[in-house]
Amino acid sequence: MPAALLFLIVCAGCTYSVAGDTPAAIEPPPSPPSFQPAVEHTVAEFTFALGSGDMTTSIFDGRQLSTEIMQAWQRRGYVRSEQYVADGSFSGTADYHLTLRGRQRGETSFTMQIINALSLGLIPYTITQRYEFQYVLADGKSGVQYMAIVQASDKTWVEPFLILTLPFAGRGHRLTMQRVGDDLYDQFRRQGAFGTPVGNDAARQDAERVRSARSD
Repeated sequence: MPAALLFLIVCAGCTYSVAGDTPAAIEPPPSPPSFQPAVEHTVAEFTFALGSGDMTTSIFDGRQLSTEIMQAWQRRGYVRSEQYVADGSFSGTADYHLTLRGRQRGETSFTMQIINALSLGLIPYTITQRYEFQYVLADGKSGVQYMAIVQASDKTWVEPFLILTLPFAGRGHRLTMQRVGDDLYDQFRRQGAFGTPVGNDAARQDAERVRSARSD
């Protein structure tokens, strides 16, 4: 079952997702950063497998997940805009270019799928999705690159009567992608992307005081 089919099942309202233990939640900054860049993102490689099956290439699923993560950045105010570009065809106008290589494996019980089918869907089964995201962030002007890796997981219950949970069906998955986004942003920020590196706050504040004094 390709990941795209799982997405369609979610849209049909017969699943319910719960966030996993990874990544751990990171407390976001109390206010959006002063510099909110425009980011273009692309998928260089992404693979998917269900159970013990072989990994197959699925750029569609990589794009779907990368877009969810970038939308999480936008909700936090980390970026002013995000745009997916195919095949790494960056426009050259964005502040940063983000490239994903990753994989997703869905762990599920074949026996429970059979029982689910024999019971006409009355007995649910679960799919635990495990993700690995490897991102390279490049400064659009200087070309300086940063790398970050995040592993994540969430669990989905599949059962027709879960259509009653439709307003909340994807909450766990969205929470997982928000945590992934927070973790990625924190890793890049600590490396010096998006402005002043962590640890140089005092120097930045001193520079701001000097500028203020000169303007007076």
